[in-house]
Amino acid sequence: YKVKVKKNNNSEDDSAKLHELIHIQTTLEEISNRDGSEFIPLVDCSLNHQKISLRPKDKKRIENLKKIKKLKNVIFIPTIPSRTNSVENHHLFLKDWEYWCFELDPAKFHAGYLANWFNTKLPKEQLIRLAPSGNYMKKIGRKDIKRIYVIKHSIEQQHIHNETLNLLEKIKNNIKKIEESNSFDPREINIETIIEDIDELKILRLVTLDESLSHEYKSTLRYDLKSKQFAEHITVSALKTITAFLNSEGGNLVIGIGRDKELIGLEIEGKDMDKWQLFLNNKIRDNIGKKFLETYIKTEIKKFKKKKIAIISCKKIPKDDSASLNNEIYVRHGPLTEKLNPKDVHQWTKDRIKK
Repeated sequence: YKVKVKKNNNSEDDSAKLHELIHIQTTLEEISNRDGSEFIPLVDCSLNHQKISLRPKDKKRIENLKKIKKLKNVIFIPTIPSRTNSVENHHLFLKDWEYWCFELDPAKFHAGYLANWFNTKLPKEQLIRLAPSGNYMKKIGRKDIKRIYVIKHSIEQQHIHNETLNLLEKIKNNIKKIEESNSFDPREINIETIIEDIDELKILRLVTLDESLSHEYKSTLRYDLKSKQFAEHITVSALKTITAFLNSEGGNLVIGIGRDKELIGLEIEGKDMDKWQLFLNNKIRDNIGKKFLETYIKTEIKKFKKKKIAIISCKKIPKDDSASLNNEIYVRHGPLTEKLNPKDVHQWTKDRIKK
């Protein structure tokens, strides 16, 4: 990329801007080289670009509004960039200004990602340094837009970036709620309160915990990964864990994740998740008991990294009750599920009531 500066009365100021711009774009290019991305002109990624005026006195304002409402995968760059002016990707967020409107090639950029990227520090500074025209208000002119460069990540990376930003925004909102309510309802701050109501983070936490008294993973519910066919002993193993959670302190059984936390996904057992859940419910009802299924066991199928997993949440049952699997009692000892010998069941029941 090359930058040329017109000679004028503000040549010293323009020269300083030139050096700042070169430094910014050099830094951005180095960043793109580090992760194997491309550093390319924005115009090379757009199908079309045009200036749009939304100023109240502009005669074409209404016409322009109608025009931009029909556009898809588009970003709007203010012609007068500043640290407070934002690049937008939706017409509803636009102000009564002038914008450069870029319709992006969907094979190269997702508009939401690129708008977020431009609103970070270095890309925003690049736009500010690219506005040399005008005596008073520095504007990005038609010649200037050819010198706007962007880091082109893969579409997959762009989606991950957007998902991460959305999560961060939810975390910020939760922290704000905690901060506002803490004066009236002081409470201990922990990871659970921070990720409260953020489904993605709750799932992420569940699939990264180590196995323990109240947490276990199973790769599948009925599919044997070794023999590559359905096997009853695989289902029985899951039912034992559920029974043990009920008899102990409760817990979560995550199905679709291997013991080494490898993501397997429920899809290996079939595409119909309604049938999958019906199979599980029938097994719990017939082998552990309908009363537990309705009150103490909750199953949710969630999406994690484009695959589906099941989270079976079990509550601790009352001390004067017990759950059995085919007349056998199972309990948790640390991260293990163990069957009680018949002679130990009576003592276990007594000890359980005393607690």
